[in-house]
Amino acid sequence: MAVTLLLLWSLMLAGADTPIGRTLYRGSVTAPARFINKTGRGHVLLTASLVALIAGLVWLIGDESVRLMAMGAPEIASWLVVIDAASLIDAAVAAVMVASSVRLDALKTRIARSVRRASRARRRATVPRPGRMTVANDDEEGAGWAVAA
Repeated sequence: MAVTLLLLWSLMLAGADTPIGRTLYRGSVTAPARFINKTGRGHVLLTASLVALIAGLVWLIGDESVRLMAMGAPEIASWLVVIDAASLIDAAVAAVMVASSVRLDALKTRIARSVRRASRARRRATVPRPGRMTVANDDEEGAGWAVAA
C-alpha cells in the first residue's frame, strides 16, 4: 500500500500539468482537504467520547468488550450517519454552557444574599437583649441558678 501511494505521489509530481495529474491531485489532495476542513468541534467531541467509551469498556470488561463493540458497531455507524451527531453534541455543549452561566449568576446572587443575612444576624447577635432569669425550683438554703444538664 505504501508503494502504491508513493507511485501515485510521484505520478502527481511528474505530471502536474496533465489532465491525469490534475485529476489525481483533486482526488487525493483537494477532496480530503475539503472533507477535513468540515470537521468541527462536535466531531472532535464525538470521537473523543467514543474513544473514551471504548477504552472504558476494554478496561472494565476486557476481552468481552470486543464482542460487545462488534455487535453494536452497525447500530453506532448507522446512528452517526443518519443523525448528524456532531450537531447534536454542539447543541448540547451550547445548552450546558448557557445553563452554567445562568446558574453561576444565580449562585453569585445566593452567596451575596446569604452573606448579607449572616452579617445582619451577627449584628443582631452582638446587641445585648434584656432577658428574664429564672431561679432554680429549690427551697433549700443556698439555692443556685438553674443549670441545664
